[in-house]
Amino acid sequence: TLWAKPRYLPYVHEVLTDETAKTFEQKIGYKLPQSLIDLLKIQNGGYTRYRFFPDIPPVQIRGIGTTFPNLISLEEDLGEVFDDYRNLALENVISFDGDGHYYYCLDYRKNQEIPQISFIDLESDEQRVIAENFDEFLDKLIFAEDLWVIKSEKNLTEIIELLASLSAFKCYPPD
Repeated sequence: TLWAKPRYLPYVHEVLTDETAKTFEQKIGYKLPQSLIDLLKIQNGGYTRYRFFPDIPPVQIRGIGTTFPNLISLEEDLGEVFDDYRNLALENVISFDGDGHYYYCLDYRKNQEIPQISFIDLESDEQRVIAENFDEFLDKLIFAEDLWVIKSEKNLTEIIELLASLSAFKCYPPD
């Protein structure tokens, strides 16, 4: 699946309904890509098991909700420092991932019906279109090989004990 397991629950919002999606679209003034809505109905935000650039952390797709991190206009996301980046003409973009230094965005500047996907690096004042639409963006994602998933019939405590016995890592009991 696209979504990373286990889920990092603080980044997952309530189950997305059609009504919530429609209300959000009215708020931002744009229609979201259907493939994005479909993904958010499976899990409303969180980390994925994939990355776009090898040297940038795995992609996170923000959900629709009221708590951080959520889909939001880049202008709103940047808040008070938005004026510092006026030269980049960042209106009409919705950030769905980013850490304050870089952002992946739904870019409605060229086409208000089908957004391009732009990568915006605020530190270098650089922005570029990396996909013509959200489906193309998903197709270009590469599996983040440094993420590991353990599937086992053992409980978490038994897995931790096993990993500790096989490595030099000190494992703490789960809370």
